[in-house]
Amino acid sequence: MESISKKLSDGWLRDALRSQKSEQKTKTAVKEKKKGLSVADKKLLAGGTEVRRQRTEVRKDRVRKC
Repeated sequence: MESISKKLSDGWLRDALRSQKSEQKTKTAVKEKKKGLSVADKKLLAGGTEVRRQRTEVRKDRVRKC
């Protein structure tokens, strides 16, 4: 079994810890952004999804007619 100092010198453990920290930061950053949004903003974002879905259906209908 390798010692911790050997793993650190190889950079394996350091890189593993960095990747874990970056994953945690991105998850918490997204959560913080969502917390900062008002209810009206959340509804607008959800409405945008619905508009995109409708546009996709319209495009599919156009292709079917051709």
